[in-house]
Amino acid sequence: IRTPEDAKSPYYLATVMKLNGLLATEPDIKYIYTLRPQPRTKDQKRRYIFVLDGGSAGTALDPSNSEFSKIGDPYTKLPRAARNVFKTKQPAVDTEPSEDQWGVTLSGYAPLIDANGRVVAVLGVDMTLADLKESMSVVFIIAGVGFLASVLLGSCLAFFISSQVMKPFDQLYSATLRVADGD
Repeated sequence: IRTPEDAKSPYYLATVMKLNGLLATEPDIKYIYTLRPQPRTKDQKRRYIFVLDGGSAGTALDPSNSEFSKIGDPYTKLPRAARNVFKTKQPAVDTEPSEDQWGVTLSGYAPLIDANGRVVAVLGVDMTLADLKESMSVVFIIAGVGFLASVLLGSCLAFFISSQVMKPFDQLYSATLRVADGD
């Protein structure tokens, strides 16, 4: 897939449909796409372009949609984690949110490796910060409820155990008082 005309090929359409299908099954994913490097320019800067774009979550797969990137569209602010995938051949995740024309996202990247072992592109998966915050708030609520339940259960258990341990001491203390009183 090299030129915008390739967007009409059955292979391109089938692959984009698979990416779009992932969006439908994974509600936390906002965007899914592939990027590849362009040859270095005269100023020696590396440029990256979109190859496949699965569209955006909640929208139909429509190349006329402004959020849909076409083959060869430039991606100007490639995060460090994505650039590192080309060097390390290992998946990577942004360590902090990044902002571009599509919003603020946290992204993960996986290498797409050819038969010669070279990384020829990366698969990017974006999650919006709002979605991440929502997911994290659910995790914090569940953790908080779990913490409170464990504190309550621990307190009850500690009270029960201490009362069982103290019973013989209370009996011994009562017996000692009765002996002291002459019983």
